Formats: sequence, structure tokens, C-alpha cells
Amino acid sequence: MLTRILVDPAHLGGRLDDQDPHAAHRRLVTLAEGWPAEPRLLWQRPSPGVLLVQASRPVPRTALPYALAAETVDLDPVLGGLARGQEVTVRTVVNPTYMRSGARRRVEYTEHERPGWLAGLLAPALTVHQVAGRSLGTRRGRKPGVPAPVSVSWWSAIVRAAVSDPALFARQVESGVGHARAFGCGLLDVVPGPVPAGLWPDAHCPACAATLPVAPLPGECSRCHVGVAADGTLGGFT
Repeated sequence: MLTRILVDPAHLGGRLDDQDPHAAHRRLVTLAEGWPAEPRLLWQRPSPGVLLVQASRPVPRTALPYALAAETVDLDPVLGGLARGQEVTVRTVVNPTYMRSGARRRVEYTEHERPGWLAGLLAPALTVHQVAGRSLGTRRGRKPGVPAPVSVSWWSAIVRAAVSDPALFARQVESGVGHARAFGCGLLDVVPGPVPAGLWPDAHCPACAATLPVAPLPGECSRCHVGVAADGTLGGFT
């Protein structure tokens, strides 16, 4: 079950849960006590006004003090209806980090590395065509009795892809992907079919304003042949 919850942006609890991933995790785990353990409880805050919760049961609006409305979708028909080669759009928030040899903490991928990293994470279940992403910043919280804070980087992404292995992709959706899945990362919000109108963000050449593919960047503008850096800024003439 995937429940989409409209959050009251003025509610203190809603703002706290958006900024403190451990507080949000504790609230949702407490809410789901006694529920079946499968599929795994996952959640996501793609924006301050929206909360997505994937769990074995629907989340009623009255279960969260800051919820203005809630709508639940049964994922079984969605995932069961996927076919090999079918186009899908996936919206997700992930933790773009890895453990470097000898490092004590996880290291973040650069903005340029993140689309390829996410495409690899979703393979071979999906054949990824394009990835557009933006940073949502770093969230911090504290576990009771633990002095060191929980620090989680959130990266929001939209993926345009084709299904290569429907069964494997269904398992990915059920379990989530990547690191920090307890702290708002890894939930895959699947929309069957091509990218809905207005969802895919435009990228434009910083020199002549021609429309560019969002990923992969860096690249070259086909109109004026300037280089475009990974962050969309002018990268020099090619």
C-alpha cells in the first residue's frame, strides 16, 4: 500500500518530521506497530507539503497530527501489470553516498556522478533512459541516548526508464533501494507509462536558452556549441 499524505506546512510536528529523519522514523514505526512486516515500511518527503508512506496497511489521515488529507493506492495491481519493455516514470528520494576504503563516514557522490549511480542501482530491473535530480539538502536528527547525530543527505530524482525484469523491479519497489531507507530514502514511486506532462524539468543552454536533455550533463549545446557543466552553468566553448 502506498499512502500519499498532504501535510499541513504550518504544523510544528510536520516541520520537525521534515527536518529530523529519526523523529519521522520513530513516529511511523510506532504507528505501524503490530502491522505485517512485509513489505518493508518506507517513507519519503519529496517536498515539505507531501509525505509518502509505503507499508502493509493504509495510513489513515487521523493517524498523523499534521495530515490534511490522505489517499492510498494498492501497489499489487500496479506492479502485477508491468510488462517487459514497458515505459515507466519513477520518482524517488535517495541517499547518494558510498563507503570509501579507509573512510570512517559515507562519502557523497558528486552531482555529475549521481544520475549514473542511480541508473546502476536500478539495473538490471530497469533500463534507464534519463535521470533528472536535485538536492534536498541534509537532514539531521538524534537517536535517544546516542550523542552523535543522524545525518542524511536527500537527493530527489525523476527517472525515465523501461522495465527489463518485471519481477525484479517489483521486489525493488517492495524493499526500496540504496542506503538510509529507514530515514526517508529509497522508496520508488512508480507511474506506468511515459513521463506525465509537466513533470520532467526543463534544462536550457546558459548561452542561447535552447532546450537541453536533462541528463547526461555535462554536454554540449547542439545550437551554439558551448559546453554546459553538470550544474547547468556555462562550461566554455567546445
